[in-house]
Amino acid sequence: MKKYLPFAIECIFLFYLMPLIISFIPIISGINEMTSLVINIFLLTIFALFCGRKHRFSLLIPLIAALLFIPAGFILSYSPMRVSVFAGIYAVVALIGELLGLMFKKK
Repeated sequence: MKKYLPFAIECIFLFYLMPLIISFIPIISGINEMTSLVINIFLLTIFALFCGRKHRFSLLIPLIAALLFIPAGFILSYSPMRVSVFAGIYAVVALIGELLGLMFKKK
């Protein structure tokens, strides 16, 4: 569990600090939600790819991503249905990133 701590910290940055940072940029504040979603999916894939490349396969990575998004979704005032859909999307994206990382794993 300790080896997944960097991934959890990256997810916390992604789900809690990234929307705050994007909201302060006046150019993209109008498309805040869509921009945040695209950036989050891209960065989550990259983070999961590196985590999957470094470690063996574990379902903890998608689970960490989904569980860390749930409180952030409610903080961002999303509806419960939307939170569950986004949590599922982030879990699938993390799983895909982890599987891609396993493909590039050094032997």
